[in-house]
Amino acid sequence: ARDGAEKDAAWMDYGSALAMLGDPGNRYSTGLPSLDEKLEGGLLKGRLIIFQGKPGIGKTMLATQVAVNMARTCAVGALFADEGIEGASVRIGQQLGISRTDMISGKGRPEAAKRLAEGRPFFRFLDPGRDASTLEYAFESFDKMAPAGMARVLLLDSAQVIRSQDAPEKRREAISALMTAARNLTLKYQAITLMVS
Repeated sequence: ARDGAEKDAAWMDYGSALAMLGDPGNRYSTGLPSLDEKLEGGLLKGRLIIFQGKPGIGKTMLATQVAVNMARTCAVGALFADEGIEGASVRIGQQLGISRTDMISGKGRPEAAKRLAEGRPFFRFLDPGRDASTLEYAFESFDKMAPAGMARVLLLDSAQVIRSQDAPEKRREAISALMTAARNLTLKYQAITLMVS
């Protein structure tokens, strides 16, 4: 060691590491009592929550249910890059008690819009088809548009298809880089991120 004359900015002491976490503040209910109990009251700002598992086991449905519930007290932004706006609309309608058949046929859509608006003041969707709809844009633009004083919740589905500005070419490396970027952006914006993988 060189007597401490040179410092490496990548290294920090424990106090600095704790300061990076920000103020945990309130816990935000997931709307699922048994889950909230395990989480000691709910989710904290600055946390990335990953819903991971085999295809078809209900990851997206559970993450969507949590987001719809959290929208009662938080601003929620959703990027459904995997199944798009159409699939997301059906899932959310189902969470609101409308049948899948009625959502797909269009018959349940007016009622779904009404139910989501009731008691959920700020729930927005980012169009995954736009070139600008990257992970970085989702965080930055949502933070600017969400009402002041409301916790920000981002629902991202799924890590395998969400685009990032600096994603490597190889798929495995791209997912790893996306998760790292999501964690860093979650901390930067003190958001609650629900990531399906």
